Amino acid sequence: MHHTETADIAARLLGLRQLRNVTQMELATHIGVSYQQLQKYERGRNRISPAMLQRCAAYLGVPIDYFFSEHARLSNITTRVRKGAVGRNQASARLLDPSDWKMWQQFSALPSSLQDSIRSLVADIHDVHLGRKAASERARAARPTGRAKQNAAVQ
Repeated sequence: MHHTETADIAARLLGLRQLRNVTQMELATHIGVSYQQLQKYERGRNRISPAMLQRCAAYLGVPIDYFFSEHARLSNITTRVRKGAVGRNQASARLLDPSDWKMWQQFSALPSSLQDSIRSLVADIHDVHLGRKAASERARAARPTGRAKQNAAVQ
């Protein structure tokens, strides 16, 4: 493998692991290496074997060609996401999943005024969801327990 390919595979592996919310320890345990070795793979310091890459792909739910795909080469895996912003060469950013990449391309093609409306709508949905969840949790906490209900019924 060429150094650039090793670095690209490392970036895709790291990004996909983070996107899937999998810890280094969890993935390392699953593929049978130490988390330190996984760190070396993700940093491009050590080349990952095809067998090990296949284990990673299977655990992370992608075909092995995800790490070599034409899509990945065309996008050069330099387009990354960090806190909703898209930019180039952001070392701390996460890679987009292929389906998210398509959605991002479609979203980016929309007029900026429509993008702003969609962002606002998503933020409102998020706030309503969190508000309902918080209200539900408050109501659950305020309900008397089984023993408190029994004591109240006896009185």
